[in-house]
Amino acid sequence: MNKLSNEFKYFAFISYRHIDNDPQRDGLGNRWADWILEECESWRTPVELVGKECRHGKVPERCFPLFQDTKELPTNADLAESIRTALDQSRYLIVICSPRATESRYLNAEIIHFKSTGKTNAILPIIIDGEPNASDSDDPNVRRRECFPAALRYKVNEKGEILTGERDIEPVCADARGEDGKEIRMRDRKNAVILETAKLKLIAGILGVNFDELVQRDKLRQIRQSKKRFRNLMLFSIVIFFFFVMALMSAIWAWKMRQEAIHQRDVSKKNSEILIQNITPLAYYANFNTVDLVWLRKGRHIGYAALAAV
Repeated sequence: MNKLSNEFKYFAFISYRHIDNDPQRDGLGNRWADWILEECESWRTPVELVGKECRHGKVPERCFPLFQDTKELPTNADLAESIRTALDQSRYLIVICSPRATESRYLNAEIIHFKSTGKTNAILPIIIDGEPNASDSDDPNVRRRECFPAALRYKVNEKGEILTGERDIEPVCADARGEDGKEIRMRDRKNAVILETAKLKLIAGILGVNFDELVQRDKLRQIRQSKKRFRNLMLFSIVIFFFFVMALMSAIWAWKMRQEAIHQRDVSKKNSEILIQNITPLAYYANFNTVDLVWLRKGRHIGYAALAAV
């Protein structure tokens, strides 16, 4: 069960300022759009939620596919037809919000087009830096921290015009900022909980389920997966231990056989030396017609006496 209605081709369209997906920016190494795409498309819905009623029908097994535009348009460019089509075919719009995003005419245009089609309530912002509605402040330093694009803060009519006098309802946001309200470094392990929470909030919006319920179900799934990994690890450990014992026994047996062979060799060598030491040649007689060989052991006959006479 992973089908969208015939009206939509994509679960969500990722709208972002391309500099926020540049790992070279500020030396942070962050690729926010790529991360959202990979995390959402690889997500597997907990089995307890699959098929349940949600805001837009049945909860799917996966939220795949999402749309990510990888090409940056010129500042003065209008939306390409392919982008407008992708926006129309997307159920949700994920907006990556930052002070840099507010400067993007292109990103604003995507929000305007999406809202003008009547899908204002289907926008899912994720804040990675800055402060929402900071532009309302009288302090210019605070205003520079605004992270919501104008098209997100204000209503948009059917003609695609921003109604600056009418504030729109602020959508529920996923927050991927650090405790200081600033952008985090995604690769730092200490930020794993922040990223996981933000991801689940986005996925809850895409699936149309309650965030708290999704978190609980995800925890249960993680517990099951941990138990399964533990069982597999135990089985693997038992198999490894069995082969280790067999290898150890084989090594011990081989060592014993070698020691036995060495012992037998030493005994045989010692017996040969004793035999050679105890045998003394006493005489050797020879003439033209007679060869007499007599081997005596300390006066006692131990070998043989051979006498040939003509």
